[in-house]
Amino acid sequence: MNVTRKIIALITLCALSACSSSMREAPSDQPLHGARQPSSAHVGFVVYGHSDASLYLAQALERGDTLTVQYPSSTGDALCCRDLSVDGADKRESEAVTALDAKTGASLHSFDLVSGMSDVPFIGIATVNATKVTQDATGDSVTVHAPSGPMRVISCLSQEGSHLFVRQDGRIVSHLYYGFDYEVEPTCPDELFEVESRNE
Repeated sequence: MNVTRKIIALITLCALSACSSSMREAPSDQPLHGARQPSSAHVGFVVYGHSDASLYLAQALERGDTLTVQYPSSTGDALCCRDLSVDGADKRESEAVTALDAKTGASLHSFDLVSGMSDVPFIGIATVNATKVTQDATGDSVTVHAPSGPMRVISCLSQEGSHLFVRQDGRIVSHLYYGFDYEVEPTCPDELFEVESRNE
């Protein structure tokens, strides 16, 4: 009789454990996908406004991804880097900003990040699933270390927006664009666009 009670108690305990485990998974209205192993590394923009921050990526964020971003000093210089929880990123459904994959023309996925991250307006480089990120002295280039090999991410300006060129094995493998509603002094070297044209 005692053995039967113990078996019933074990079955009940197992059922309750499975139940509580499933309750810990993302609810159906969670903007991120279900748990999985992190995919390959990729990059995007992190944009800081006054007390808010946004993220723009060509790929969707998924639970299990790791997020590392540049952030501004008190004078607006690029500092590297800050790790953020993907759980703190909320998918934004509508977006007026022009942010796109320059190779395909597809709009980038946009996310709201935790508020209060910076009081200094700033646009920087965000990396997803990097094993390590190092920055050059100017902050205009970072090296993303990833299982697929190192990627060099170059940030520069055209007259109307910001560009991210991702180089790997001598090729430009990704080109993202974030548009401004004003004109700025261009800093992008023509060589980047020429290399991209030759890769196509």
